[in-house]
Order: sequence, then C-alpha cells, then structure tokens
Amino acid sequence: MSLSGNLGFVSLDEVLRLLSRSNQKGSVDVRGQGVRGRIFVTKSGVALATTSDDEGMHRHLIKSGLVDDDFLLSVESGETTLAAIVEKSGGAIVDLLREMTVESVYQLGLNGDSFDVEEGEETRYASPKPFDLESIIDDSKQRLTDWAEVSKTVSDLDGVMSISRDLGERDEVSINRDAWRVLSEIGSGSSVVSIARELGTTDFWAARVAADLIDDELLAVAEIESDEEVQIPVDGLPSFAEPKADTETVDEGLGPDQSWWEEPGDEDSETEAEEVAEDQAAEVKSTSIFGAYAPGASEEPAAVVKEDLSEVPTVSEDDEDGEVEEDTEAFLEKVFSELDSPTDVEEEGYGLLRRRRLGAARDSSGDA
Repeated sequence: MSLSGNLGFVSLDEVLRLLSRSNQKGSVDVRGQGVRGRIFVTKSGVALATTSDDEGMHRHLIKSGLVDDDFLLSVESGETTLAAIVEKSGGAIVDLLREMTVESVYQLGLNGDSFDVEEGEETRYASPKPFDLESIIDDSKQRLTDWAEVSKTVSDLDGVMSISRDLGERDEVSINRDAWRVLSEIGSGSSVVSIARELGTTDFWAARVAADLIDDELLAVAEIESDEEVQIPVDGLPSFAEPKADTETVDEGLGPDQSWWEEPGDEDSETEAEEVAEDQAAEVKSTSIFGAYAPGASEEPAAVVKEDLSEVPTVSEDDEDGEVEEDTEAFLEKVFSELDSPTDVEEEGYGLLRRRRLGAARDSSGDA
C-alpha cells in the first residue's frame, strides 16, 4: 500500500492513527519547510521517528556513548539489534530513542507539508520496545509548551554559554548525571546546538538541561566582545557620485555660449575674443585632462569626469610654438590674475592669449 497526501488537509496525527488502525507496518515520509523525516510504525506502536538519515542516526548513537562503532555496524548488517544492549545501558538507549521520536514528531507535525506512506518499511535503529502511539502524540503536543518555557531562558540555541565562576553564597553544589554531561562539553564555551551534536541527543534535551543550569547560575550566556573593526561588505558601502567638473566659478553665471574673456573698451575686440574662446573650448575638448567636460567644452553646466586622468595628452613635437600646453586650471588662474593687475590689461591679456596660441585670431583680423 502506498499513500500520499497534503498535511494541510489531514493532520500527521490522523495519518499515524490510520496506519496503526490498519494493523500495518510501514513508514511515513514527511517533507516540509526546512525539515524532512521518517516515522516508522509497527503493529504495536511507533518504533522510531527521526529527522536524520541513516548516516546521521549512526553518528548520533556513536556520540551518545551508548554503543561503539563495531556493535553498531553489526546492528546495521542485521547480525544483532539494539535490544542486545538495553540491559547494559540501563535502559538509556530506549530513553534516547524516545526523546528523538517525540522531538521528531513535534517538528514534522509543526513544519511538515506533505507525506508519503510506504507499507513494509522498517529501520535497523528501531527501539527494542515500540512506543505507544497516543503517548508519543500527547508528548509531541506538550513539546510546544515545553519549548516556549525553555526559550525564556535559552533564547538562542547558537548562543555561546560558559561555566559561571561565581556560586554566590553557596559553598557547594550537586548536579545530576544529565547536568554533568552538559557541563563536560562546555569547555571554554559552547552552544546548545554543539552540545546536542556532541552528546548525540536532541536540541530540546540539551536546551532543557542548559536552562536548568542557567537558572541555578552554574552556566552563563557569554557576551563575546571583539576589538576587531567591523568589516563592511562591498555591497553595503555607501554609494558616492563621481566627481563633477565645477563650472560655476569659472563662468560666474554666464551661459555656455558666452565667453569668460572680455577685452576692455573695444566691441570688435570683445567679439573676436569670444570667437577665440570658442575655438579654445573646441581645442580643450580634445586636449584637456577634463576632456569633453572642461569649462566651455560642453553645453552641460557640470558632468561626471570619466576620462583616465593618468593619461594626459601633450602637444606634439611639431607644434609651431614648441611649448607644452598648460593645464586648464593653471591657464584660468593666470588669466584672472591678469584681470586684477594694475598694468595695461589689453597688452597683458593679449600677450597671455598669444602664449596660449589664442592670439592667432587677433593677428588674422589685422589688429596690432
């Protein structure tokens, strides 16, 4: 018999009861949100429920210290069963398998979405004595309340705990076997999840024992402090805009087609100076380190500088003046310094323009 369904329409409890009432032996494979597990049902009850595969079960049982690897390999090969060590372990092997079963039924019932029933499926790790189905269902429902209570003390299963050095006014303390097992795994610090893995038990069992030890002030949740600087991931770095060429200071509010150079006293000279400035803007566009974003080289008031500033073009050797052009900022600084000079503005300004190869336009116009 093979049966599958959605746990949104029928509860896991009813699926288990249906399989048990049919007097069938098989397994219920449950899948859900971040969880998958199997529940093995026999004619007399539940043999085992687990959210681990066979490899995981092997590891858990070895970590528990109740069996060794050689014995477990003989169980897995079918040579013997776990019933052979019930008396030797004092019933501890049955208690461990029951804890796994209750916690697994709780997790699968809480997070399971779908199920598949396979008739005749069984496991080598079955409890020597099957558990009563209704008892397992009741304890799994109670587990919800138990987890809520434990979470008040142990809110983070991955939080690091350490042994408390201060016993207050007590001169001595006594602890049971379970508490000692947990304390023995603390070392310099450990979490509930790590302890559960090392002891081959469930997170709930380790959390419950740890919560009791914390309440008794024998354990404390360690506060880890670090002097290391917080490394901000690249994706989390703030985004900065690339630098933009500032043309407001240069143009002083003038339009993109207006010249920043003016010759005093002569309208014709002023017009010629504007034409020369436009020619210079075209030349700067191809030679300036600011490229197309140099002042006057673009109609846009400001733009992102994208050219590689490490590669600054220079004047070719066959240039008629034989001089290396100065960069735009130095040129502007010299021009404006001449405007503030008490000397003859026309002569000084013309001389400066000539050095910048801007006097060619004035010569061609016939102006001395």
